[in-house]
Amino acid sequence: MKFAYRTNLMLLAGLAFSLMTVTSLEGQRGRRGGGRRGPPPTSERAGLEQRVRVRMDQRIRERLDLSEDEWRAIGDQARDFNEKRGELMRNELALKRRVEAIAREGRGNDEEAGEILDQVIVLREQELELFQEEQERLLEILSPSQLVRFQAIRQQLGERIRRLRGGRDGGSPGW
Repeated sequence: MKFAYRTNLMLLAGLAFSLMTVTSLEGQRGRRGGGRRGPPPTSERAGLEQRVRVRMDQRIRERLDLSEDEWRAIGDQARDFNEKRGELMRNELALKRRVEAIAREGRGNDEEAGEILDQVIVLREQELELFQEEQERLLEILSPSQLVRFQAIRQQLGERIRRLRGGRDGGSPGW
């Protein structure tokens, strides 16, 4: 029972992590997307993304009634955790490349596949730990209800930026 609970918790945390980090992770990928008409040119898209971020920052600060010091503290936390998320993202991309190489070569190396699966589990555990640490640190600044609203607004920001980039989801399909 404990294993099932832990597995469900990890899956839930992984989903939450993916939803919350879309903004920062998507920006690090640097890939071009494709919507119905294609994404806007890079310079136009960057300007649109910046305007969306500024507006969302204003909405967050207004909706949560944050002081300048609280807002600055949240920004400091965000920078710190974005760096850590970037490292996890690079590790995940390296694992995905290994999986793709195995799939391309068509070889069935069970030892290497088992190693990759073990590394995926470790990666998800690291994501969960990072998510938990971030929530704990944000709760030092925000109340629980403010944190829930903050996360919802951040998710909206990620969705808007994804649409600006041509609809790519930036999630972790199949992981």
